[in-house]
Amino acid sequence: MRKYLIAVFACSVMGCGVKIQSVVDRSLTAPYSNPLVLILYDVEEARNFSSLLKDKIGEVFKANNQKVQVSLVEQNSSQLKLNSVDEVDRKVSAAVALDNKDLVLILRPTRISMGDFGPVSSTYVISGTDLKSKREVWKAEFTTTSSFGPSLFAEKTALSI
Repeated sequence: MRKYLIAVFACSVMGCGVKIQSVVDRSLTAPYSNPLVLILYDVEEARNFSSLLKDKIGEVFKANNQKVQVSLVEQNSSQLKLNSVDEVDRKVSAAVALDNKDLVLILRPTRISMGDFGPVSSTYVISGTDLKSKREVWKAEFTTTSSFGPSLFAEKTALSI
């Protein structure tokens, strides 16, 4: 039984790849204490994965005893609308007014490859904006791959971010 569990663990670690490239503003001195994380999704098939990712990111912050608000935002595929207000701007404004957020992290998918049972590869551009100075303090391109289903894929992604 022990050999079986070790083999399963080894396969799960090897079955999920993560690549991240990032740029950080090194002038930051104090850590953020009240971030808002917005996960954008475009493809209806990716909504379930995005929901799992939202839950897993929340669990990671909770395990580290850090306060965070994680929300999903549907990306509007039709840019031709009159008098439209961006849903991202609306969520950020509401969160700042309600809870005085200090950082917003936006996970914007640039490519999601779907398999038979959900996503098998995803690339996100993640940007972190300091809400006091209104400038970006972190930007990254994050790529993950997995062959073990959306739940484990979301967990590995959340732990890597």
